[in-house]
Amino acid sequence: MFVDLIGKVRNTYLPRHESLFPLFEAVINSFQSIESLNNKSNSYIQITLERDNDLVKSIIVEDNGIGFNNSNFKSFNTVDSKYKSFKGCLGIGRFKWLKAFENVKIESTYMENKIFLKRIFTFNLKNRDQIYELSTGKWDGDIYKTVVNLENLKNEYKEHFPINADEISLKLIEHCLPYFIYRKNISVTLKDGDNLINLNEMFANTMKLDRNIVKFSVKDNDFEIVHIFEANSIIKENILSVCANNREVKTYKISDYITDLTAKIKIDEKEERYYHGYIYGGILDKNVNNERLDFNLDSIELENIIDESIKIIHDYLKKYLKPDSQNKIDKIEATKNECDESAEKENGYDESAEKETVISKSSLVKYISQRKIVLDLLKSSVTMNKNGNDILEEYVHKVIFPLKNKLSEVTFENHNLWLMDEKLTYYSYLGCNNASLKEDSDIFVINNPICIINEEDKPYSSLSIIYFNKPMKVDYNSINPIDDILKYISDLRSGKALDRLDRTIAVDDSIINVYLISDLNFELLEIMESRDFMIASDKLEYSLYHRNLKALIRVISYDKMIQDAISRNKVLVDKLFS
Repeated sequence: MFVDLIGKVRNTYLPRHESLFPLFEAVINSFQSIESLNNKSNSYIQITLERDNDLVKSIIVEDNGIGFNNSNFKSFNTVDSKYKSFKGCLGIGRFKWLKAFENVKIESTYMENKIFLKRIFTFNLKNRDQIYELSTGKWDGDIYKTVVNLENLKNEYKEHFPINADEISLKLIEHCLPYFIYRKNISVTLKDGDNLINLNEMFANTMKLDRNIVKFSVKDNDFEIVHIFEANSIIKENILSVCANNREVKTYKISDYITDLTAKIKIDEKEERYYHGYIYGGILDKNVNNERLDFNLDSIELENIIDESIKIIHDYLKKYLKPDSQNKIDKIEATKNECDESAEKENGYDESAEKETVISKSSLVKYISQRKIVLDLLKSSVTMNKNGNDILEEYVHKVIFPLKNKLSEVTFENHNLWLMDEKLTYYSYLGCNNASLKEDSDIFVINNPICIINEEDKPYSSLSIIYFNKPMKVDYNSINPIDDILKYISDLRSGKALDRLDRTIAVDDSIINVYLISDLNFELLEIMESRDFMIASDKLEYSLYHRNLKALIRVISYDKMIQDAISRNKVLVDKLFS
């Protein structure tokens, strides 16, 4: 059967942004050639860059592996050879050489029948015989040496080939990672003019390897993950690489799966690095496509592998990262601080204007942006609460009603009570039903009636009470939130309740509005039914007007609070982000 080599090269897929792949293939060949010789010491791979006006023009890869003996040369001459298939070789690398380079010249000294020989040949598409053997025969020397010259990089690939030698070196390490981990006896260097880079030293200095390799299974297929921390990631991202036959094939940004994981990770008090996870598995080795750029797997099958890997990575990174909730909270704080700084620049700082509204202090765009972040966060918290109700509780403390070191600092600028009712946007903390709280302690937000107000003149006429029931609370034997609230209102009416300055809270006869935010489980529903609460049509809210205490109590589910807040802000958010 005749093989059209020109057509074979033409049909070989090599995107321009993958211009490093021919070099990767040559270096992998060198690693495998050294492995085949099984030389335990003095093994080396030397890469030399030749430039033309700063751009890489040609590349020379030299090694002291087994070389192009008769068996290897025969395999090189055979299209789709299976000679090294046990090492995951697909016989496609040499065609990528000609896809990107005009000519390949190879010189190799090797041993055959205990005699050293030397073979020189060229490989290109210009000659009638694409593989043209220039000379072969006995050699007087006694060392193994193979030099692969990749000559004249084609313009379409030259423009995309990295210029920086350090970048090329780091990408080589990333692509051939297992060899740098397990073949430390092989010295790898890259020479670029007078600059000589030791890739083994670069690996040791830039990559922090966790020896705890995690093994896992997906549908009876075994995999393992290698955890690496990189000091200098080329793409400045935490990434996941899916590999085949000890080579990197596809990469994914971990931030697409683990929210807000976009910055370097603080691995100790002095050092921050990017995380890089590498997945290996037999099914990946068997199903990598010919170009080594993708896998011949069903998209759902590959997605399941990625999802399971992300779970393991998330669990592994827990010890290094803030909780996802804290990252989002920090983002809210950063957005708010940006608003405040902007306002100070525009308006100038004026101590007498501390009570001005957030909107007047900063642009409306930034204010709506902050609201969107809060809404997105709370929306996800309800889902996460199924796996751990401490998540939602933490958000109540740090997002809805964030705490400061001093009670007097809990003002309308640093809470998000607008989530419950827009009327509460400009309310500030007044007092709570916990006499033991002092000025230097945090408010215990959960399971505690909190009194808020938006005026200074006494007696107060627009006083409201907020009460956040513990998410998923089921035990109401000792005290229930309804009784807790009614007792506090009674203390307010009788002058027993104190404000944050330990002075009596004076209220007039106006109606006190109460917001009880709670999960509506069976236990609480029984209590409300016995108190004759009225149910809303959506069955997510209950209400009761207490005539004697002049109080309107609304019991709102966490779900409804978030849904209503999203609906109220939808027009503004859509207008801003459309």
